[in-house]
Amino acid sequence: MFTAPAVPRPIARGVTSRRSNVDTNAHTCGYAGCGKMFARPGDLARHSKQHGIPQHPCDIPGCNRHGARAFYRADKLLDHQRKKHGRGN
Repeated sequence: MFTAPAVPRPIARGVTSRRSNVDTNAHTCGYAGCGKMFARPGDLARHSKQHGIPQHPCDIPGCNRHGARAFYRADKLLDHQRKKHGRGN
């Protein structure tokens, strides 16, 4: 059975969490009414696609994921086709 040491280990000085600078490096979505913040510019770029016109419709006959219900990201279309239509398994 594991027992905790009687004296807690000291916390190293000068060591900060990687998340401690999230607010100082924040990238904010400029779309009107959104204002979501992201730590990395790539995350903001990926998010920004949802404010545009969806460019990735599902081409499976009978699927309603086209037009306004299409996908903003190609990877999400592929996930959909794998999960809902069994394509690519």
